[in-house]
Amino acid sequence: MKKMDNKEYFIDCDGMPVHAKLDFPKSKRDSYPLLIIFHGFTGQMEERHIVAVKDAANRAGYAALRVDLYGHGASGGNFADHTILKWLNQAMELVAYAKKLPFVDKIFLAGHSQGGLTALMTAGMLPGEIAGLIPLSPATVEVYGARKGELFGVKFNPEQMEDEYLLPRKSRKLKPEFFLTLRLLPLERAVASYHGPVCLIHGTSDQTVPFDYAKMLAGMERKATGDFTFVPIAGADHNYTGDGQLDEATCTVKKFLEKQL
Repeated sequence: MKKMDNKEYFIDCDGMPVHAKLDFPKSKRDSYPLLIIFHGFTGQMEERHIVAVKDAANRAGYAALRVDLYGHGASGGNFADHTILKWLNQAMELVAYAKKLPFVDKIFLAGHSQGGLTALMTAGMLPGEIAGLIPLSPATVEVYGARKGELFGVKFNPEQMEDEYLLPRKSRKLKPEFFLTLRLLPLERAVASYHGPVCLIHGTSDQTVPFDYAKMLAGMERKATGDFTFVPIAGADHNYTGDGQLDEATCTVKKFLEKQL
């Protein structure tokens, strides 16, 4: 047995470079379970809460693969052109890539915000390949908002879309495809299709994805899987920035992953 080396590199996903960092636990083994971690909308892999999830996975004995998805961080693609479908395509390619790594014995997914939505959908599309799922403050609000024609302060009519939309709070632009693909995303079907262990973590004072959306998702998960854990983080905002809140969230991640060993 030898200790694996951490590395930073790019993974080719259908011709698009995806920036990745692979980190191993201190223990020396021939194989490890792997946690793939997705960041959120406008995020990237070096955010405090993403790094903390990676650290929790390593402490639990897991290898961790962080990635910058399409149009974010150091990966290829323009932010304005990114859609949930492009993220899902990359997520599925990353699972296929992980399956070929010689040290990987099981694959788990974690994601924050839009990355949590991506993890939910990917697990539903690849239910036999994902050993466990950790959505952190998943942005299911994006789906429901898009269905109503209002998201991120942008109102739209699917029958009369503009060429691009300016996000009032972010001062960034998005193409109409971003909203249209979310509008028709089969979230409920994906959740119902995954029967493996799920640990949902969400702050009760989240203003970006209000806690009611977590409760709605929890109801769906309880019907889909017999191994479901719902952990509300009292008073926490979207990124768990309050005193001790991120520690509580990542402690939950570690305990859940250890349970799956």
